[in-house]
Amino acid sequence: MDALLSHKYNMYKEMLVINELDLRQNITITDMLEAMEQALLIQAEGNYVLPDRLSFPQKKGAYVLMPCFSEKYISNKLLTTYPENNLQGKRTINGILILSNMVTGEPLALINGTYLTAIRTGALGGISCKYLAPQNSERIGVIGCGTQGLYQTLSAAAVRPVRDVYAFDINSSILATFPERVAKYRADLRVHTVKTPRIAAEAAQILITCTTSPEPVLPDEPSLFAGRHIVAIGTYEPFKRELPPSAIKTADEVCTDTIFACKESGDLAISLAHGLIKQDAVTEFAFKVKAGLPEPFARSETTMFKSVGMGLYDLVAAGMIYQKSVREKIGLHVEI
Repeated sequence: MDALLSHKYNMYKEMLVINELDLRQNITITDMLEAMEQALLIQAEGNYVLPDRLSFPQKKGAYVLMPCFSEKYISNKLLTTYPENNLQGKRTINGILILSNMVTGEPLALINGTYLTAIRTGALGGISCKYLAPQNSERIGVIGCGTQGLYQTLSAAAVRPVRDVYAFDINSSILATFPERVAKYRADLRVHTVKTPRIAAEAAQILITCTTSPEPVLPDEPSLFAGRHIVAIGTYEPFKRELPPSAIKTADEVCTDTIFACKESGDLAISLAHGLIKQDAVTEFAFKVKAGLPEPFARSETTMFKSVGMGLYDLVAAGMIYQKSVREKIGLHVEI
């Protein structure tokens, strides 16, 4: 009986461990763009359950737990964000994700959540460019050249004919390595490191901010934003904002990945509180995706996409990663 019992439960002890190297070598920007577009369609249909994320502020950072449930999977991402880590040459975001079978509750995979977060967040910005940016966009301005600056650049360049990237970072060493980091993936892109955010914004058709700055990183001048697609990806706390008031006031269309970003993100929360924009003027981006791609266009208006992320995107990304890993024999099977 003990032997039979042991054999019975051994069937449920194996799970797949997928580390960062596995992800870097096998999960492409195209894979993740497709997954995030699917996630946005699921979001629009409402076929998921998303409990409130739990966030526990610490002295120098925060601990975040992001669960989500779908018909097929359960995902739980545990994430820490410590902005001052980059001063020590360490990552500001660290995390893991556990993917489980929704029907049986069995754990299926343990996935590096740091890289998953980086590439899926980049892909969300890329999808916003696909639906909102002029189709002839050849120039990107990037404010903040860390990990997210890289994946925002790669994702935007995957959906638009980008040739030139104008990059700024307050950290000179991070800025100096940015051209080389981009070239590892896209040697065809010309990366210009610039001395001020203004220069990057003036050159851009797509303007991307991905910093942890508590204050606006760009001057409060409408001409820096008019006619551009703006991707604001960095801040997610109600007392922080990357964009000045004129960015919001200039925008003809403001989209966000989740409506609760209107409370979570200072870029929206502060603007709403000061009457710069009305709540009903903020569109949940998933419904733009559900409506389908617009006809070929060369926009002259200003569009904005503000993202704070949510567990559904992690779940769909993890499901795609798990399925591809099983199919192509990626990762390590371990007993737990």
